[in-house]
Amino acid sequence: PVLHEGATSREVLLPPGEWFAWGSSMLHAGDQRFSAPVTLESVPLYVRAGTILPLAAVAQSTDGMTEHPLTLHIYLTPNNPTVTADMWLDDDHSLAEERGAFGVWRAGTAWQGNDLMVTLEGDSGQLAWPYPGCSIALHLPGGWTATSLDSADDLRGDTFTVRYHVTRG
Repeated sequence: PVLHEGATSREVLLPPGEWFAWGSSMLHAGDQRFSAPVTLESVPLYVRAGTILPLAAVAQSTDGMTEHPLTLHIYLTPNNPTVTADMWLDDDHSLAEERGAFGVWRAGTAWQGNDLMVTLEGDSGQLAWPYPGCSIALHLPGGWTATSLDSADDLRGDTFTVRYHVTRG
């Protein structure tokens, strides 16, 4: 955020690793300081490469979040080409695990040549997948392009594999 009147940049220190600037394919090497441009409307926000970030739709409460598909934002680079993440969902009440009112789903990526496979599958728990579907947002370095080889209809339910052909520029 802008903390000083008239500021047009902000010094950022990134931990080790590779970092995507939020909302772009711009990649930054970590373990360094740099000056990031800022405005009153922007925040210097970065996501570590090798991350799966599940984001639900904006809603008034957690009850409304499941009215829209969940989006899995997947950040990959040559140094972080695969990733696995576990997602825990429960019924929003205390002691959910003791009552079995939870579910764990595993999302991951795997490569076969230039084809990338994204999978989601139930891992444990008794809670049903609460979302009407899922969408994938691949975040790749500049110059890489991904073409879906499967229909969006393949992203329904709590278990799926969807394939992309990736051209690395």
